[in-house]
Amino acid sequence: MRLLYVGSRIDEQQDGTAQLLQAGEIHNIELCFSRAAWRRDKASFLPDLIVEDLAEALEKFQPDVLHISTHGDPRGLCFASRNLEGGGSEVVIVDAKALAAFFSRRHPPRLVLLNACDSIGIARELAELGVAAIGTTAPITNEAATAIATQFYAKLLDGASLEQAFQVIAHLGRVVDGGKVAIELFPPSASMVLNPAPRLIARVEAVDELTGAITVRLGLVDVGREFMQICFFTDARSNKPSEPPATSDLQRDISDGAAWSDAMILHSDCWIAACGLLSSGETFALSQRLRTAILDHSHFEKERAVYKQTRDRALGLLSTFKPPSRAGN
Repeated sequence: MRLLYVGSRIDEQQDGTAQLLQAGEIHNIELCFSRAAWRRDKASFLPDLIVEDLAEALEKFQPDVLHISTHGDPRGLCFASRNLEGGGSEVVIVDAKALAAFFSRRHPPRLVLLNACDSIGIARELAELGVAAIGTTAPITNEAATAIATQFYAKLLDGASLEQAFQVIAHLGRVVDGGKVAIELFPPSASMVLNPAPRLIARVEAVDELTGAITVRLGLVDVGREFMQICFFTDARSNKPSEPPATSDLQRDISDGAAWSDAMILHSDCWIAACGLLSSGETFALSQRLRTAILDHSHFEKERAVYKQTRDRALGLLSTFKPPSRAGN
C-alpha cells in the first residue's frame, strides 16, 4: 500500500497549533508503516504542498491512499497557491471535481482521507466520481487526529478491509473530543482491502483414515513478488521441514497469488509455519494451527465438491486429535 500525505499550512496560529497537528499525524503514520510486518508498504509526506504542485505529486507517487490534511469549508479544501506577482502565497479553494482532475490517470488513488473540517460533502462527491473517501464534519484536535490516524492505518496495514478499518475510527470519533467528531465513509460499505496481508493456508491432497495420515501442501497467500525464498515447516516430530525453493521456482509458484510447499504427511493438528527472505534483505515469519489453515484455504480458492469431501474427512480427523499430556518436569 502506497500512501501520500499532503498538507498545506495556511493561516497558522502564532502558537503553531496547525503545525503541531500535522507533526503529530505524520509521526504516528510513520510509526504505523515502520511497524508493519510486510515492508512493501511506503508512505511519503508533503506537508507544505502548494496547489500548483499537487497534480505532479500525484503522478509521481501514484498513491493507493491520498491523505489530505488542511483547512476546509463547504465549498472545498483550502490550499496555498503561489502568488507570482508578490512572491508570497494566497489561499484557493479546491472542490471535489478539481481534486479528481489532478489524479493520475495511470494509478488514481483508491481512497482519499480528508482530515479537514466540513469535508463530508467533498467526500460524498468524490465517491460519486468513483473514489472511496472519508470526510469529517468538525475540526479535530491534535490528540484525536493522532489517535484516529494511528488506529486507521494500523488496521489497513494489518490486512483489514476499508470498511473494517473505518468502523474502528468511527467509534473512536464518537468518544474523542466530546463526541463532536463525525466521520463518514463513502460509499458506506467499502469492502475492498487496500493492503492484503500474507497468510498461511493449507490444501488437503489426500487422507488415510486407517493411519490418520493427512497429506497437505502449505501455502502463503498474497505474497507479492518481492520474496526471495520461503521455507515451510511444522513442529510435528515425524515431519521433516521442506526445503526452501529456488528463487526461479518460487516466482513460478506464486503466479496464482500463493507460494506452495511440497507435500507433507501430518498426523495431528500441529503448528505450521513459514519464514523467508525479502528482496530488501528483511526476514518474515508466520505461524498458525493446521486446522485453521485448512479452513482459511476456503476463502482463497473456490473448492469443488470432491475436494470438500476430502477436506471434511481431514477436518474430522483433526477434530478428534488430542495433544499428548505431559507427566510433569
